[in-house]
Amino acid sequence: GSKTTSTTSLVPDDEWKYPQTPSEILRYSVFRDLHEKGFMMSGGSKFGSDLLAYPGDPSLYHAQFTVRLILPGTPLNPMLLKAAGRGSHAARKHLLLATLPFEDSNAAERGKGGEQRGGERKGGKEEEEKEKEKGEIKSLIEQTKKKRTMPTPFYISIAPEAGFGSKA
Repeated sequence: GSKTTSTTSLVPDDEWKYPQTPSEILRYSVFRDLHEKGFMMSGGSKFGSDLLAYPGDPSLYHAQFTVRLILPGTPLNPMLLKAAGRGSHAARKHLLLATLPFEDSNAAERGKGGEQRGGERKGGKEEEEKEKEKGEIKSLIEQTKKKRTMPTPFYISIAPEAGFGSKA
């Protein structure tokens, strides 16, 4: 038989499989957090984003934010970031970058001489760091499954430099 954790649960624990992957955990966490803050969401593909966040009913309001989901530990490409910002601002929306807390204790170490030079291959230390990051992501997934709670995302909002409608 199936077991449930509370009387308000409609889905038995042993059958509920979402969210499981890091991208699903991120998407669900952001959706839940923004919804709790009063925003309504829809898909953002027509504006080149993952989600659109509306300050109310989408049939009554225009989206305020285009939301881009960034997995923890993912490097940001400056050109893609610039393109995402331009696309959002052309649509008269603010770009909201969303990610989850990710403790990267090796970030300072990577900045010290870990660069690749000439034809040299990257050392085993970098492989160890990647394995540690994978372990931390797996830990986040396991923690989420055990506690049945989602981590709280954090955001970076990028607004147009001169504001909407300016001639600058």
